[in-house]
Amino acid sequence: MGRPVGIVVIGPDGVAVRPIVDVTKIALAALTASGAVLLMLIKLR
Repeated sequence: MGRPVGIVVIGPDGVAVRPIVDVTKIALAALTASGAVLLMLIKLR
């Protein structure tokens, strides 16, 4: 299973590769990481 990571744009100015940014996936990863850090801090106390 794959997912797209970029898009090729062809126009009069030439060819460009633009990245695809999934804001939802970034936000979920940040929430998960911060939750894990918070859990570890609570356990260390």
